[in-house]
Amino acid sequence: MTHCYNIAGMIFRVNHSYDGITRLCADWEYVPAGDRDTVPRTDITDIDITPDDIAFEREKDADGHRDAYLETLAMLRLAAEKAAFENVILFHSSSMLYGGRAYLFTAPSGTGKTTHCRLWKELLGDNTAFLNGDKPFIRLTADGPVIFGTPWKGKEGYGGNISAPIGGICLVGRGTENRVTRADFSEVLPRLIRQTYRPRTAEAYERVMKSLIATASSVPVFEMSCNISAEAAAASFEAMTGEKAPQTFRSAKNG
Repeated sequence: MTHCYNIAGMIFRVNHSYDGITRLCADWEYVPAGDRDTVPRTDITDIDITPDDIAFEREKDADGHRDAYLETLAMLRLAAEKAAFENVILFHSSSMLYGGRAYLFTAPSGTGKTTHCRLWKELLGDNTAFLNGDKPFIRLTADGPVIFGTPWKGKEGYGGNISAPIGGICLVGRGTENRVTRADFSEVLPRLIRQTYRPRTAEAYERVMKSLIATASSVPVFEMSCNISAEAAAASFEAMTGEKAPQTFRSAKNG
């Protein structure tokens, strides 16, 4: 079966075998506007998912997932490989919308970045929203880096088909005290690289590194040592936005 999806401004025409991709990417489906479609054929990127691609994902899978699920991972990997040539990178993070900008929290799985985003939601209520819970794309544009929600939203399913300019990136770490400091991106670049999809070909890898460095050098990057608490969410909010966190939130959570 073949379907087209618009992800991060790229039109992917995906040839696949299972309907898991159809369900996963429903909100990103691209439907041409008949004969008046303005997307040139040359701007459509083909992704042909083969049994070998699924087998590649199976070798890395420790949980025995079905092929239909592994095919969705193969699509993500192949899309990220092709996106590298469009100044687009796959960056493992959870992200929140606030004040028209996106704030990204990145860390190895299990560190608590998704929980931290949930605390932001409790902190700000309807003034914030989840953009993506796990694997967004970042596109480098003439106006700066923009984050795009993708179908790969994490097990909680946080986020949607939305985008926003990036207001800041925060590297999350566990600690007994809540401390957020502005970082020199060059000093934390190795950690940012570990959270970025790294293509297998040298040319694509070079493109990704250039886009990552351009992104990290043009937006504020922070390091955070924190526990999972109301104070931690308030600390990151204040450092990243420059605004005062609502006191009622901290009082309610810790009273």
